[in-house]
Amino acid sequence: MSIFTKFFIFLSFIFLTHNFSNAQDVSVGFSHDINVPAQDNPLWGNDVMIVNNEPEGPIGGIKANDGTIWVAINDTTISDGRGLVFYKSTNSGANWTQHGTFIQPAFIADQVKMLKAGDSTYCFFRIAGSIYRFNVGNNSFDAFDSTNVSHFDVVSSSTNNLYLFWSNTFNQVRRIGSVDGGFTWSGAGLVSSSTWKPNMFMSPSGDTLSLTYRGAGDDMTVINRFGYRESGPGTMATVSPSGAVLTAGTPRSQYYPFKYLNVVWIVYTEGTSPGMSLKCIVSTNNGTNFGAPIDIAANVNVDNFWFSGGISPTGSFRGLDLFWVKDSAGATDKLMYVGCQVTTPSTFPTPATISQNPPVFSTRGYTPCAIELGNADVGVVFVALNSGTRRVYFDRYDAITGIRNNNTIADNYSLSQNYPNPFNPSTTINFSIPKSEYVSLKVYDIMGKEIATLVNSEMNMGSYSVDFNAANLSSGVYFYKLISGDFTEVKRMTLIK
Repeated sequence: MSIFTKFFIFLSFIFLTHNFSNAQDVSVGFSHDINVPAQDNPLWGNDVMIVNNEPEGPIGGIKANDGTIWVAINDTTISDGRGLVFYKSTNSGANWTQHGTFIQPAFIADQVKMLKAGDSTYCFFRIAGSIYRFNVGNNSFDAFDSTNVSHFDVVSSSTNNLYLFWSNTFNQVRRIGSVDGGFTWSGAGLVSSSTWKPNMFMSPSGDTLSLTYRGAGDDMTVINRFGYRESGPGTMATVSPSGAVLTAGTPRSQYYPFKYLNVVWIVYTEGTSPGMSLKCIVSTNNGTNFGAPIDIAANVNVDNFWFSGGISPTGSFRGLDLFWVKDSAGATDKLMYVGCQVTTPSTFPTPATISQNPPVFSTRGYTPCAIELGNADVGVVFVALNSGTRRVYFDRYDAITGIRNNNTIADNYSLSQNYPNPFNPSTTINFSIPKSEYVSLKVYDIMGKEIATLVNSEMNMGSYSVDFNAANLSSGVYFYKLISGDFTEVKRMTLIK
């Protein structure tokens, strides 16, 4: 007998006969598309509003292989009687529409995870002790035949197989695989007893899976790691033994592994509020050994937490993308970003503020969601506050930086005067670098306070143009500073409204 309960689509909905703790039936409904406009007059982050509502729970997102960006929003307030609604963008996140299919009735999912496998795009979600799978392309819908799940994670391989790991109320971490998109599952196995909360990441190079999990009953401090590799369709084989990579000590409430080539990053938060830090440990030999902890963002009396990340395997940047919320101790909260190259995996540059609107922390659990877009581009979905309303936004790296390569050879360093100057509200800054290296271009007010980070990444030799939009700034004098290698230059510009 299959471990999944089968469902059938009848006209406008699919009824689920699997019971969960709230004794509700979950089904799929259909609605008309709703156009969602982009927010006007961004400062430089180009925050694009997806929906003008605060989610009731976690959010998820993924870019499908056809280029569509999907976002699953855990919400019962957008429309009555709906639990999960889906939004999509076909123009790299510039505009969003509500998908015609939704999950009903009204419920709050404890976890939401979107992923792709071949031409299919899936949303896995957990309500209480049960896991559900939904294909947003063909509306197929199944429930995992279990009622005692406490946490899960799911990944796909380059051969489009799915691997589901979960912890149960018996303090076990178990695993299973599927070769047909989650209709049937096989290869069930026990990962470990007296453990819980598995989080995992499938490397885009080599189908190697890094698994992190906790020991049952610990004090939220110990983090263990296990390594697997796909050995056949729907089958995983152990490639590195289980063991604690972070032993008992300071509380570590959030943790997640990332892997690319032979590099493994385990990113985690450490400490308690206020003063929660974002850290990582790095292995350059596929997880056999890890170095000492590295501070990514550590500030006294400031929380750096609620992180999300991904791996960019192609393009000018190859490595780890990280986003997190910086609770700025009474000041405006910030959504932060940093990129770490796989060639220098223990070096994290100065983080950049990337959102126009301040992100929101909530016990509802809607952690920012990183979405890898390909060709070194990355996006993030997050909840932020605007005019007293909590809304869901999307930011994109290429839109944030607004960098254009002028395709000319540069013989020396230069930072040109912005044009036009004075300006209102937009201006263009040109600069050149004679060799490939890390570049920082930031804007400051007359008091020396950082206003915007326009460039904060490794760049190839050449000449570049960067647009700066100051629509939300007051008239006055501002300064922009270029740092590239040993070269530093500052110029002045004037905003007149």
